[in-house]
Amino acid sequence: MSWLAQERDAALQELEHLRERYLRLEKRAIEGNLVDPCKTLFVYPIQGDVLKRPLPITVEHSVTKQARGRIVWNGLSDDQAFHLEVECLRRVGDSQVSLDGRSHFPQLLSWDASARTFTTTHNGTPLDKLRQTMSVPDLEAQLSSIAMTLEKASVAHLDIAAGKNITVDDAGTLCLIDFDIACLDGFPLSEKIQRRYEAFLAKGGYAGYIEELRRATLENPMIEPG
Repeated sequence: MSWLAQERDAALQELEHLRERYLRLEKRAIEGNLVDPCKTLFVYPIQGDVLKRPLPITVEHSVTKQARGRIVWNGLSDDQAFHLEVECLRRVGDSQVSLDGRSHFPQLLSWDASARTFTTTHNGTPLDKLRQTMSVPDLEAQLSSIAMTLEKASVAHLDIAAGKNITVDDAGTLCLIDFDIACLDGFPLSEKIQRRYEAFLAKGGYAGYIEELRRATLENPMIEPG
């Protein structure tokens, strides 16, 4: 199948997803029970209010990313991809649950909505790019902290295959990065994310997520539990 055909089919899937979601919401509205599932989304200051937040740390310890939607991959527009990632980072930052005194998520430092870019702390090397053995102390506490923070923030991170979105630093601290395929408040923004979220629920939700994190970490031959 050509790239253009893949894009077309993915777009048609997303249109059908939006149509079905509209019909569900419309039915709830008729019943008088409609609660806007987006009312708590994207509440951080918008570009018109705050252009930039000052960086509290040096630039060499940070990373800047331009959010991009990929209709075939995550079903999102560029703007949706930007807002989803920034809101996920804001929420987990406000909801940190630490059982070991560590921070397991990038800290959101600044953003530029017009350019769809944001800057976060740099939190180590992705597990799939490790070239030397790393010791990870208190592994179970670290995994529990990650899952508990996500649950508290009502964020479901849905893309940890092969550990590519889990990093580890020199101190052995695990960090979860890249929220471009994630679900907020049980409300998937695309058909692609909905399918991932349904699989997440089928595997036990956040409880099952800990097992996925454990597997992705321990299957890496460069990781040694401390």
